[in-house]
Formats: sequence, structure tokens, C-alpha cells
Amino acid sequence: IVAGVLLTSACVAYLLSARLQRLISEPILHLEETASRVAREKNYSIRAYKQSSDEMGRLIDGFNEMLAGIQARDAALRTEIWERTRADEALRQSQERFSKAFEASSVLLGISSLVDGRFLDVNEAFLQMFGYERSGVIGRTAQDLGLWLQPEQRAKLIRLVEQEGSVRNFEAQFRTKSGTTRATLISAERVELGREPCLLISALDLTERMNLEAQLRQ
Repeated sequence: IVAGVLLTSACVAYLLSARLQRLISEPILHLEETASRVAREKNYSIRAYKQSSDEMGRLIDGFNEMLAGIQARDAALRTEIWERTRADEALRQSQERFSKAFEASSVLLGISSLVDGRFLDVNEAFLQMFGYERSGVIGRTAQDLGLWLQPEQRAKLIRLVEQEGSVRNFEAQFRTKSGTTRATLISAERVELGREPCLLISALDLTERMNLEAQLRQ
């Protein structure tokens, strides 16, 4: 009888132990499998199944809350990347349109650094009027090339731009590569290119008109 009782007790203990082990191991294995799936698929919308409200249930709740937080941050990051990509593309298209309009304009256009006066870009109309190749202008200053017939005019123009931000209808005379003088009407505006303060200048060549007017007055 004693042996029977002991055997029965052992069986009951084994069954209880096996049952308890399943109650503990199955949720852990499920949690591990869920974590592996999330890592493999990079899908943060996956959730672990909660089987009870005990400590294991609370552990699974915490795991799911962590996934929800990661999912929210991932969605915010994707939105930020998408918006930044869209903004970069819009900026690229805007720069491309500006570049085409800049180069195709019949008005003399030039961009120079306000810090040291170096030319950063000029259009074809600029090159034609002054008689230079692009390689002979970019990276050099108006002083290097001797463009201003009266250098004090440039100093006045820069001062006005720094005070007002822009200047319209500023009369100035320039010297071309061949040494001829050109009378112009300048508009200038302060712009930012890559956080560098720059000067955007547009100029109308009035030389021919002024010569014609002088002839008519004679």
C-alpha cells in the first residue's frame, strides 16, 4: 500500500512538474520565436500572443509595448526620410530650373562670394560682354580681372547691398578684356548658397544705346 501511495505521488508530482514546465517554457519559446521573426522580417507590427495574466503575461505585455514603441519610431523615421527625400528632390529641380534660366538669360548674370569676391558662376551673356572664357573667370575676383572701371563703385554697391539686402538700377562702368568700356545698369541681391553669403548681379549693357543717344544729340 505504501509503495502504491508513493508511486501515485510520484506520478502526480511528475504530471504537475510537466504541466508547470509547459506553462513556463511554452510562453518563453513563443516569445523567443516572435522575437526571431521580428528580427528576421523587420516587421515591428508583429505581436506576441498573451496566454495568461501572470508574470509571463506581464513580460509579454512589456515585449509588445516595446515593439509598439519601435514601430512608432520606425514609422516616424520613414516619414522623415520620405519628406526629406521629397524636399531634396524639390530643391534639385528648383536648382536645375534656376541653372537653366541663369545660363539661357540674355541678361548678364554673375554670382560671387560676398566674403572674398570670387566668382562662383557666370552666364554666357557675361562671358560675351567681357570677352573671357569661363575658366578665366570662375574662382577669380573682379579686382583680379580689372573689371570695374572705378573700383570705388564696387565698394559702394557692396555697402548698399549689406545695408538694404538688394540694389536696383545702379549705374556702373566696366572694362572688358580687350580694354573697351561698357556702361551698365546693375541690380544686385544678397543670396545664400550653401550657407555662404553671395552676391547675385544682373546687368544691362547700355553702351550701344548711350552711344546712339550721343550721336542723335550731335
